[in-house]
This record gives sequence, structure tokens and C-alpha cells, in this order.
Amino acid sequence: MKLKIKNAIKDGFIALKNNPVIVLVGIVYIIIAKLLEPQLKTTLGSGAFSFSEFLYSYGGLNLIAIILLSVFINGVIIVLAAKGNKLSLMSAISLVASKYVVLLLSSILVFIMTALGLVALVLPGIFLSIKLVYYEQAVLLNNKGAVEALRTSWNTTKGNWWRVFGLALLLALISLIILTPVSFFSDIIADFIAGIFVVPLVAAAYTKSYLQLKR
Repeated sequence: MKLKIKNAIKDGFIALKNNPVIVLVGIVYIIIAKLLEPQLKTTLGSGAFSFSEFLYSYGGLNLIAIILLSVFINGVIIVLAAKGNKLSLMSAISLVASKYVVLLLSSILVFIMTALGLVALVLPGIFLSIKLVYYEQAVLLNNKGAVEALRTSWNTTKGNWWRVFGLALLLALISLIILTPVSFFSDIIADFIAGIFVVPLVAAAYTKSYLQLKR
């Protein structure tokens, strides 16, 4: 089956419209991230940089907390986008919590693989990032293990790499169109719009495209 990019994005918008709880999740995430961010910025801008000192500092712990939280929040958005109003927020949170270790492990594997690909020749990293883009959906929606999730994403994109790449570019363009003008006036407002709307839209659109390809 060929991916229909327009339908994936349209369905992503509809998912957000029909399930305002997704926006609520985004609001909670951005508030917590903003509470952690000031100390993080202070640490990063404190002069001579030492990675070991940063990692064990309050700012380093904040960064780790934001990353761990973002993995969880993105998972909740994916589940809500896939299930719609059939699943409550608490049920979605419970589902993601039960698979969080696997989700985190698969995220680490994907990060390492794409990072090595980018360091190698850049293009391999881009190729891998598209081939492995659906690992979260595979874990949360199809109950796959960490390695199996990567294999599922790889197979799901077979014959659709360029279409998924096109989806990624279009979503990036939409994000830039929405956030760039706002960022000129206020970075804080831009961050809130990103957390409340842009990030949920991207997660929902990828989820809808995954479901489309798995039919």
C-alpha cells in the first residue's frame, strides 16, 4: 500500500480536533519542561563547559528528566491519536507506563543507530531515521519488543521510504510556518505552541500514517 501523505496530515489534524485531551497533555508537558528549563539554561551558560560536571549537576539532571518525560508524553499522544475517544487519558497513561521501559530502550537504540549514520556520511543517518520512524507506534500499538519494533518500522516503510520522507519534510515545513513568525515576538509563546499543537500534530500524523500503512 502506498502512503497517502495528505490523508495522514489531515487525519492528524482531525485527531487533535476530536480529542482535546491531546492538547491537555501537551500543556502539561510544556509547563513541566519550562519549569525545568531555567536551571538547565543557567548551567549551559555558566562559562567553561565540562560534560561530566554538567551531567552530574542539577542542570544535567533536568535535561535527563526532560528527555524521559518527552518520551512518555509522545507515547501518550500516539496512543490517544490511534485510539481516539475510545480510550481515556488515564488508560493511555497506564498503557504507556506498562511499555515505557521497552519504549525507552528502543528510543536509545534508534538514537545510537541514526547518530552513527549521521556521523558516518549524514545520508545513512537520514535513511535510518525514516526507516525507523515508526518504532514507537510498533511498541505501543502492536506490543513489539525493542528490537522487534525497529524491524517492524523497517518493514512498514518498505516501498514507501520516499513518501514517508515527504511526510517528514511537509511536517517540518508546517512546523516552521507556524513557529517561525511567533518566535520573532516571543520564544516562550513559540515553545508553548510547539508543545500544545505542533508536537502533538507531528506525533498524530505519523501515527495515522503508520495505521494507514498497516491496513
